[in-house]
Amino acid sequence: MKSLGFGLLAAALFIPSVVALALVVAILCITIIGIPLALAVILGYVLAIILLCLWGSVIGALGAGRAAGAPDGTQRFDRSP
Repeated sequence: MKSLGFGLLAAALFIPSVVALALVVAILCITIIGIPLALAVILGYVLAIILLCLWGSVIGALGAGRAAGAPDGTQRFDRSP
């Protein structure tokens, strides 16, 4: 249930973070020097969202793999001798 809460929190904070990003980019675009910085901020934000989605899928696959284990609690691919 804890991961569900983190997922819902991330979804709820996505729209306010986009609004904050728009405000930061608008403030940075006032000067000539701020325009490349604004582009870097946008690129960093997009890369962070992509990384967050990839990490979420890895954690989701980990949970699904553990749930798909044998019914008696043993692992099918046990590396111990």
